[in-house]
Amino acid sequence: MIPNLKNYTLQGKYYKQNSKLVGENLILTICERKKPTPQKPPKYLIGKIINTKQSAYISSLYTCLPCGGYRIEYRGLEYVVTKGENPNEILIQFSNS
Repeated sequence: MIPNLKNYTLQGKYYKQNSKLVGENLILTICERKKPTPQKPPKYLIGKIINTKQSAYISSLYTCLPCGGYRIEYRGLEYVVTKGENPNEILIQFSNS
């Protein structure tokens, strides 16, 4: 059976390595759009399951001033992306809004 990204939650702790966020099961890559628009911000996420080659679009990274990070939406769920306690630590949590 081929692992499916839809079976994983984005919520968790990640460690930033250049443009990659490495989590327990997933690697999220921060990409830059060549032609951002007001609806499509400059940065977005591509995700893949660790030890697989398949990747999939996750979400645009929308600036979130109240949380001091970014807001993303994946499969109808809204998350916030913020810095953790350590310098390279990134937290992705379900949004309270």
